[in-house]
This record gives sequence, structure tokens and C-alpha cells, in this order.
Amino acid sequence: MIAMICQKVGMTQIFNNEGKVIPITLVYSSGNYILDIKTKEKDGYSAVVISYGNKKINKIKKPILGKFLRAELERIKSSLKEIFSNENLLSLYTSILKEQDFVKREELIAQHKIDKILLYSIDFFKINDSNFENSLNKQSMKQFFEFLLAKQGEDALKAKELGVKNNHIYLPARIIREFRTEDVSKYKLGSYINVSDFKDIKLVDITGISKGRGFASVIKRWGFKGGPAAHGSKFHRRPGSIGSTTYPGRVIKGKRMPGHYGNERVTIINLELVDIIEDRNVMLIKGAIPGANGNWVIVRKAKRSS
Repeated sequence: MIAMICQKVGMTQIFNNEGKVIPITLVYSSGNYILDIKTKEKDGYSAVVISYGNKKINKIKKPILGKFLRAELERIKSSLKEIFSNENLLSLYTSILKEQDFVKREELIAQHKIDKILLYSIDFFKINDSNFENSLNKQSMKQFFEFLLAKQGEDALKAKELGVKNNHIYLPARIIREFRTEDVSKYKLGSYINVSDFKDIKLVDITGISKGRGFASVIKRWGFKGGPAAHGSKFHRRPGSIGSTTYPGRVIKGKRMPGHYGNERVTIINLELVDIIEDRNVMLIKGAIPGANGNWVIVRKAKRSS
């Protein structure tokens, strides 16, 4: 397992078998999409590019959208196999495509949580259970994405005109990160990494952006003691002397001073992964992790665990 992009939910507490309180941070992820796989033969190193968080297809820049062509090609192929092998699922997709009423169609898509990309691929490629392997290739996917961009705009205009909620076409492109790994054979383009992949891992490293505190004094930023609190004292929360004597006659580099505190990349190592709730896509991690609730964090197997 390499790493996973997640969202910090918040903190709570649980009780272990001995009745002791364990402080817990909840971390959520609906799944990380494998966008690209880099190999030593082609790229000079091995890595997996993963993405997380939905973004409207018309808001994604073309270079990033181009990366989705190959990954979506593999995902659509494997997903269509599942759809065409399930009669109930196939009839649902077919009935939605045949629905002429735009409002009803959008309601059905929202109700059954239909993936619009899969839905429109059946219509665009005129796919049946025997020809979808041959119908899909990189060039046809490029035309399909152009069709999706046009369809997104068309559906948005109709929804605005009719005053209904539009189910936009999304791709998991909100945040994209690359992670080095020696073995890329177990990863497949267009598939997902889920929280269940961490079930055999006991310790994790968490990387995130710490909370920003703005401009802070040395007492808040570095934990200086400060001076006496008595009225007669003229030295309360000031940093004190910062200079040196005649030699070297300057302020030493790295001197702890007032300044910007927080809002920086922080990694906490060897945190205990207490439990995983697979049906809710949640990991329970012992202790506090960087950032505010809702912030992105990267969870990976601990590198320096003993």
C-alpha cells in the first residue's frame, strides 16, 4: 500500500476493552482514483498518480483532462462488463436513456446514484453486450470527452431553464498527488484505492497543512516563558535580547523570533490505526493530526515503524 488522500472529519473518543479512553481522529475517504502509473522503463522511476475529490468536467484543465482519457478507458471497459452482466442494472441504464422528460431523467440519475459518464458512454458508442471491447479506444475517448463537455453545458442550460437541480458530470480531479513505489504491478488504471486496503496496517504517517495562527509572538510560537506578571515589571511577553557580544556582533541565523505561525506542511509519524469502518469509508486514528476539520491529509503506511 502506498498512500491515500483523505479528509479530516474531526475528533472523538472511544473506550478500549480495559475501559480506558482513547482520543480518536476520524479520517474519511470515498476512494482514491488511480489516474496514472509511471514505470522505470517508460519514465525512469516507478510511481502511482492518484486523485481524490470530485470536480465538474468543464472546470478541469485540458492537460489534466487528457490524463483521464487512458484511465477512464480502462474504468469504462471494466464497469460496462459489470453492467451488461447484470440484467437489472442494464435495464435501469436503458430506461434512463430512453426517458424523454429531462426532469424525470435527472431525478432518476440522482435517486439511483448513476454515473453519468457510464450512462452517456452506452449512448455515445451505441454499445451492446458484444461490441464494447472494440468500440472503445483512446481516439474514440477523446471524441467522447468532447461530447461530455458539450452535454454538460446543454444539461446545465436545460436545468436552469426548468428550475431543477442538475446532476453535473464529475471526475475525481480535485486534488492530484504522485507517490513513489517500487512495485506498481498490483495497481490498475481507472481503479480505486479504498480504506479497506489499510486493514492490515497498524501504524501510519499523516501529512497535512497545520492550522494558520497568523503573526504570533515568541510565547505562542515557541513557548517562551516570558517575564514576571507583576505590575512593577516592564518585561512581560517580549522576546528579550536577541543580539550577541562584540563577536560575532550580529543576530545568529535561526534565532527564534515572532513571525508567521502555522499553515505549513506537517507530518506526524507512527500514529496507531485503531480501526476501519469500511461501510462508512472511515479510519479511526489515535491522537491528533494536522489541520482543521475538512482539510485534506495524506495517510500512508509508517516508514519508520519498529
